[in-house]
Order: sequence, then C-alpha cells, then structure tokens
Amino acid sequence: MEDMSGNIWSLAVIIGPVVLALALAYGLMRWSNRSRSPALKQARDQATHEMYYGNSTK
Repeated sequence: MEDMSGNIWSLAVIIGPVVLALALAYGLMRWSNRSRSPALKQARDQATHEMYYGNSTK
C-alpha cells in the first residue's frame, strides 16, 4: 500500500503543473482575444458602475 501512495504522489507532481500550464494558456488566449471596442468598454464600465453604485447616473 505504501508503494501505491508514492506512485500517486509522483503522478500529482507531474500532472499538476501540466494542468496549471494548460489553464494559464487557455486564460491568456481568452484574455488576448477579448473585444477592445470603445462602445463595449463604455457599456462594461457603465454596468460596473451600476452594479457598485446602483442605477444612478455618474
């Protein structure tokens, strides 16, 4: 049984960084492909402002 825990630990040490690297690569790809239009930025900023301060105007 002790030998099995060593194998599981080895797999976790090898697979963990690979999964982390894949997740980071996916996130960076999604982030770099985001829309950068001024209208979308204004809508996003307005929605954030409304969420924090309510539906009042700036």
